[in-house]
Amino acid sequence: MPTYYTTQREMEDVFGEDGFNNRMDDVDPQDFTTTLDHIREDATDLINSYIQSRYDATELTTSRWIRRRTTFIACYLLSRRRGNSPQFMQEYEEARGDLEEVRDGQLIVPGIATRSDLTPVMSNLVMDSRTAGSQMRVQANLSVGGSYGEQYVAFSLPYQWL
Repeated sequence: MPTYYTTQREMEDVFGEDGFNNRMDDVDPQDFTTTLDHIREDATDLINSYIQSRYDATELTTSRWIRRRTTFIACYLLSRRRGNSPQFMQEYEEARGDLEEVRDGQLIVPGIATRSDLTPVMSNLVMDSRTAGSQMRVQANLSVGGSYGEQYVAFSLPYQWL
């Protein structure tokens, strides 16, 4: 069963129960859950597309900060479902702005640990003319924070000081 970051109740709290029901009154009763799940899934997927690389999805479900933004996104998507003019446009734009800041590392989701260590990394580089391809190498013994990704490491040789 998929995990969503918002519920029908949370959406009703934003819309009001009557407002929510007015937006869903054209849906057949047997399709109600499916239609609502599609909206909730779209909102959750939008959140994940921005920040799932930085945060674990299981922890995002417990974050009030994430749930609130997902709820506004879902309400925005629901409000424009039948071609109506969308409601909650300002909240939707604010949520997207917040997510972009999280993605870019300018904002941290409160109360949730990130997937990776955010300590600063400094790599000292050296040109290695012994190779024909990538000549830029990282001097691991002079760098701090470890070597990440596809860095080429310059191995220390005993005669390197010559």
